[in-house]
Amino acid sequence: MDYILSEYTNKNNKNAFNATNKARNDTITIAVRAGYKHEPLYHSGVSKPKIIFELIFNSLRLSLKAGKGDRILIQYPYFPPIVNEVLFFILNMGQKIRKYDIQIIIHDILFMRNDDVFQKSMSYNANREFKKFSNASQIIVHNKKMAKIFSLNTAIKNKLSVLGPFYYLYDKKVGKPEYSESPQIIIAGNLDKNKTAYIYKLKELKKLKFNLYGVGFTDEGAENLKYFGKFPPEELIENLKGNFGLVWDGDSTDTCSGTFGNYLKYNNPHKLSLYLTAGIPVIVWSESALAPFVTQKNVGIAVDSLRELEKKLAELSPEKYAEMTENVSRIRTDLITGKRLKELLKG
Repeated sequence: MDYILSEYTNKNNKNAFNATNKARNDTITIAVRAGYKHEPLYHSGVSKPKIIFELIFNSLRLSLKAGKGDRILIQYPYFPPIVNEVLFFILNMGQKIRKYDIQIIIHDILFMRNDDVFQKSMSYNANREFKKFSNASQIIVHNKKMAKIFSLNTAIKNKLSVLGPFYYLYDKKVGKPEYSESPQIIIAGNLDKNKTAYIYKLKELKKLKFNLYGVGFTDEGAENLKYFGKFPPEELIENLKGNFGLVWDGDSTDTCSGTFGNYLKYNNPHKLSLYLTAGIPVIVWSESALAPFVTQKNVGIAVDSLRELEKKLAELSPEKYAEMTENVSRIRTDLITGKRLKELLKG
């Protein structure tokens, strides 16, 4: 038997304005369709002692139930962080005795947010995380850049599988956006100044129009920014209006900088999959991990700076835009069915 682990699902998760829940819930759905059994480990939102008690009990029970030939799929990381320490300690110990396989799918990897990590061969935090993964038979990472960093650890370098853009399960049809000489650019996600300070500098790009969706927006009266409100992930797609979806982060329009901006060099933002699932081409930072995918598949534009956008969009013909939307449609089919993850789990 194969098992997919999670916290106990909150019945209101599907209505949360949070794409993180969407990614994790989709992982469970895809794994279950591939023959895995869903095993919740603990209730979130309760006291830490209760979380640890439930986690220890359920992890021990699972490690005794699973045996040789069985697979346990861990969605990494869990919160609070202590959960990861306890879970890996128990499952790694049990694996030595019971001989089951441990699989890990990476949702987030916090030490990669810091540039200083890559100015050294390996950091304390990186080694600490990689040590937990050493007993795994398969580690599913976002992209080749993330795999390259993981490969610095010799104990796990031969256990890596590359996912590519995240899946985004969705069972409704979408229309194709039409070409416009004055394209509107969608920004969906956390709009708080502390995370996406660049948004509040977009007023300087007066000839560009931005449609905003998400939480934390502070309206400062910029004429080229229009706020449409917040929607649960399952409803957001049908409410998106625009010609391109922007994947950007940090505190500058000139480049993706700071803690959150730097992270785009190594992770696959879930919002890229959101836009493609909505049938919308994307705009990404040229140094981001997903820029090669976007340009090679011709599903959008890669730029060094948002200040390049006016010229880039002016150069875009109706024929080139139609070609992009057609390419998006083809890729969308794989994303909404979770094809790549299914292949990795069955492989």
